[in-house]
Amino acid sequence: MKKKISIPKKYSTLIVQFVFIFAAVFLSFLADDHREYLNTRAMERESLEGVYEDLKMDSLSIKRVIGINMHIEKAGLKLLKIFLVYTSDAADDSLRVDLWVLLSMKIAKYIIITLTVAEIDKYNDFYL
Repeated sequence: MKKKISIPKKYSTLIVQFVFIFAAVFLSFLADDHREYLNTRAMERESLEGVYEDLKMDSLSIKRVIGINMHIEKAGLKLLKIFLVYTSDAADDSLRVDLWVLLSMKIAKYIIITLTVAEIDKYNDFYL
């Protein structure tokens, strides 16, 4: 006859309690990892939204700067054409130098005015 091995009642309850405690700790670690994952995703989303907004603002300011540069380039070409027309008719070099100085001053004044308007627009956009 075989002898039946039985676990005393005290040990069986301890084993059940151990399994429950192990499961509770394991599930709490899973819940903590999931919460951390959700927080990380939320921070990533906020960062990406910030980058998106920055790119939108940068693209608007780049478009504005490109427009200003094109405007300055067109004005410079017009002034250069005027200079070439007047200097081709000028007989002596002193008149050409005077026209070149006058043209340089007009270009500098135009660029300063244009850049000042661009800076004012930039600060208006910033404070609005």
